[in-house]
Order: sequence, then structure tokens, then C-alpha cells
Amino acid sequence: MVSLTSKRQEIDAKQCAVCLRKAKFRCSSCKTVFYCGRPHQMLDWKDHRAACRIRQTFAEIKNAKCHRADLILRKRNHNRSKKLIAMIKEEESLSAFYRKLNRPDFVTTQTLVDEVVQDLTANGFSVIDNFLNTKCMNEVRDDIAVMCSNRGFYPGKLCHTGGGNAVRSVRSDLVRWLDVKHDCEYSAIHMAVRCMDKVASVLNNSRILRGCDIRSRSPAMIAYYPAKSSGYKQHVDNPNKDGRKLTFILYANTEYDQLRHGGMLRIHQKEQRLYFDIEPINGRLVIFWSDSRTPHEVLPTHKDRYAISVWYFDLIERARNFLNLPSNEEQQMLETCSIP
Repeated sequence: MVSLTSKRQEIDAKQCAVCLRKAKFRCSSCKTVFYCGRPHQMLDWKDHRAACRIRQTFAEIKNAKCHRADLILRKRNHNRSKKLIAMIKEEESLSAFYRKLNRPDFVTTQTLVDEVVQDLTANGFSVIDNFLNTKCMNEVRDDIAVMCSNRGFYPGKLCHTGGGNAVRSVRSDLVRWLDVKHDCEYSAIHMAVRCMDKVASVLNNSRILRGCDIRSRSPAMIAYYPAKSSGYKQHVDNPNKDGRKLTFILYANTEYDQLRHGGMLRIHQKEQRLYFDIEPINGRLVIFWSDSRTPHEVLPTHKDRYAISVWYFDLIERARNFLNLPSNEEQQMLETCSIP
């Protein structure tokens, strides 16, 4: 039996993750990172948060009778208190679902997801027109206009490129990352992302995602391509297995004309040597695989072009990415917590 004194000596022997001095405290959630005090813990929280939550999940899976991450996280979300937020009802926002080729309107999210699954299986992407109704999209554009007036956009970056000129030769967009929470000041964008979350949640239970578990997403990226920009060269969103499984892009461009304005999303299918050009029209949602199955590019644009992008993470792949070289115990949990 380990005495309290020996435990205290073990904690004192650890170093603070920020200043590397002797630490007296450790993260109460994951109990793996040490700090000299609360100020340094708060300073490190932005970088530590993602890994901390993954380790919490592993601990719950280890102690659970059923090794299924989806059951653990569903229970956690059910017990979490729900905050009231001022937003348009999601069902009203989703009421205008319909797809191309004159297909009938969708009356439920499940009906929509069934069609999305068919599209992902056949082509690797799916296009939904009028994902949000006109009123919602007007409010989304108003939020983006406020962002532009505040000059909150900055040039997009690449994962493995340091030079600014090299980046601009590949992508010419300006971006802003928005952490969409209940207290988000941009309520319309918050509502739009919540609607995407609803589709992703239902899609996560489909057979096409068997073997992975989507339980989190990235912050929303608002991308702005100024007029006469060169677009974004062909690329893959997740070439390094960082956890991104599905890409959702919602367009907010009114009075779009393909011939005059350009800026189309071009999705490549290298095996068939085909490509598909998708116009970024107002209210259109595009869903596709984030990995090497769906290389894509943005063609040069001649008019200001706006889009909201969100990436949904696979719990297992993201855990591997954050933990780098997991221990044997964590490796075993990684293998057993996937959906059967």
C-alpha cells in the first residue's frame, strides 16, 4: 500500500509543463500533466485540452464493463446540463432540404443522411442544396459581413510550409477560426454549425462509418477568397491521419454565375480520371471524405467568395495522432473501443 507521503514525494518530483520547475499540482482530469500553480495550468490549457479529453475517455473505457467509446461518450453528453441559447429552431432551419436532379424534399434528417450515405459510397462526396432556408442564410452572411468589417481574417496556412510566399502560391484565401460555443457572438453561424452537427451525428450511426467513431469536430473555419484570387491548388484535407474523417462546407454566395465568377470546388476521382465541378451557390452544403479518397481544389475566383468549413474527427485516429506513441495499455484500448 502506497502511503500519502510517498505519493506526495512522487508529485513533487514532477516538473511543471510550462516553466519546468518542481510541480505541486497536476491536472485533476487526466492526472498526467503537472503544474506549479493555477496560472500556468490556465496558460497551458489551450494546448493540453484535446489530449486531456482523450485520456479521460481512455480512463472511462478502461473502467467500463463495455469497451465502447460511443456508449461512454453518449452517457457523458446525456448527463451534461443543457444551456438555453437564442437561435432559430433547428427543425425550421432544416425544413428546406432537397438535392439536385429534381429529387423530392427531405422531411427528416434521417432521410437526408440515407441519400448522403449513397453518395459517399458511390462518389466520395454529396451535395445538398438549400441546406438552410433563405432567412438563415441571410443572417449567416450578416455575421460574415461583421467579421469582414472587423478585419478579423488572416492568410490561410499550410501544415508543412513556413514561408508566406510559398503558402500564397498554393492557397489565396483569408480565414478566420471560430470556436462555436453556446456563448458564440455570431449566433447565425452558430446555428448553421449546429445543423451540420445534427447531420454528422445521424451519419455517425450509418454503416458507411463502421469502424470509426465521430464524437468531435474542429472549430468552424470561415474562408474568404477575395475577387481575382488564384484559389487553392489540389490537395487533401487530411494527408497525415490527424483524425479528420468528414469535411462539411457550407457556401454563402448570392447571385453566383459560374461563367463570370468562377471559384468552383473541383473534386477529383483519380482512379476513374474524372473530376466534378461544384458551384459555391448560396445555402449549398458539400460533404466529402477528408482523407486521400477525395483530392480537391478551388478554382480561381473573380468575385468575393465565402464558405464555412467544419471537419469531424474520428476518435480513434485522433487519439493516435495526439498520443503519438501510445503505451501497450493505451494501444489495446485503441483497438477495442471502435464500434463493432
